[in-house]
Amino acid sequence: MHRKMTALAMIAFVVFAAGAVGQEAIELQDLHLVSWEDVPGGNPAYAGPVSSAILMAWHAQHGYSRLLPDLNGDGRVDEGDTIELAMSFADAMRAQGGVVWDPYLVDSLAEYVADRYPDVFEMWIYDPSLPEEYEMHLGRPFDPAGIPGIVIMLREEPSHHAFVEHLEAMRPGVVGLGFEPEANDFAVSRSARLHEEPDGWPVDLANTSRDAFGPGAVWETLLRDASEHWEFERGGWIPFETLVVLVPIREPDEGEPNDPGDDPGDDPGDDPGDDPGDDPGDDPGDDPGDDPGDDPGGDPQGTKLPNLWVTDMTGCWSWSQDTREHVIATVTGIVHNGGQATATNVRALVMGNGVSKTVTVGTLAAGAQKTVSATLDLGSIDTMVWPVQTSITADPNHQITEADETNNTTNSAFPQANTCH
Repeated sequence: MHRKMTALAMIAFVVFAAGAVGQEAIELQDLHLVSWEDVPGGNPAYAGPVSSAILMAWHAQHGYSRLLPDLNGDGRVDEGDTIELAMSFADAMRAQGGVVWDPYLVDSLAEYVADRYPDVFEMWIYDPSLPEEYEMHLGRPFDPAGIPGIVIMLREEPSHHAFVEHLEAMRPGVVGLGFEPEANDFAVSRSARLHEEPDGWPVDLANTSRDAFGPGAVWETLLRDASEHWEFERGGWIPFETLVVLVPIREPDEGEPNDPGDDPGDDPGDDPGDDPGDDPGDDPGDDPGDDPGDDPGGDPQGTKLPNLWVTDMTGCWSWSQDTREHVIATVTGIVHNGGQATATNVRALVMGNGVSKTVTVGTLAAGAQKTVSATLDLGSIDTMVWPVQTSITADPNHQITEADETNNTTNSAFPQANTCH
């Protein structure tokens, strides 16, 4: 259905020796092999954020460089930047709570990709139970079109066929394995031998949680077809619960918005670039055709700046889906850029009763706005103080140094009667 990318010619067909018999296999040899143990302050729940960061690193190496820029500022893009991105994903996916549920991983990953490459990718999710999980954990229906800039396609149960099909097309996927309704463990599909053995199909995955998957950076295992689902061998058989794959539907065009140019280490939103192919709307160069409203260089007083502010805060609460009787608050607001220049890499700090979560807002053009939402575990119902005090702060760490942030925080509260529906 989709045209194959030119990078397909780079797929590696290698031979594994099994005794005297060679077996043809597909292997993606240059995945970034990092695990949650590599992430400062990480815990086993970071396997999901790490898997997502590995996926971004792969696509960044194959033409979509904005998905992993030089985050640590060392002048190159490598595993260190993948670890930095995993830390950001950990915030967005609520890994600090010790569990990453599928809906948080899916939404965070989709928003991140759509913000950097709008209408360039589809996200295929092999997990028919995802809508039910959305209702359970987010308190709202699953909407495949709910995130602008990316099409989310819900597919059939994950299988060996899907695992191999996407590897053949040079598309690794985030693999979730576990028993419902428990949270998944996560890894990244890496290789598959194209010959079935008596106990199953040999595959291996990027080992993002080494204590769970065994020693080494690569987890070698088997896939077999069970009566209701496919299973991985991990000292026993465990269900193949989820497969999340990004499918490019077009190549990145030269001069797309936020194009980082030829240097993959540049921050895509801040690159003033000298390349005449750069997007003039983001380039404060000398081109007389540039839009003066977006050109901070044309204002000698430096007044054409971003101006971040927050409006329309709402909040509601529901019960946790376990026996802990915790209050789960959903806090929503709108972040605006009321200035005259684009603000890039915007984040928002969402708080409720002292519990906080950092949400990626992304790029906000002059006059643009985006809705942000965070779900916070506020603790036991017995410890709650009503009404729940909430706030949203845009760019809480003041990383957008040129922005006017005199009114970037909004405070609100919601009563105990305000339950989520």
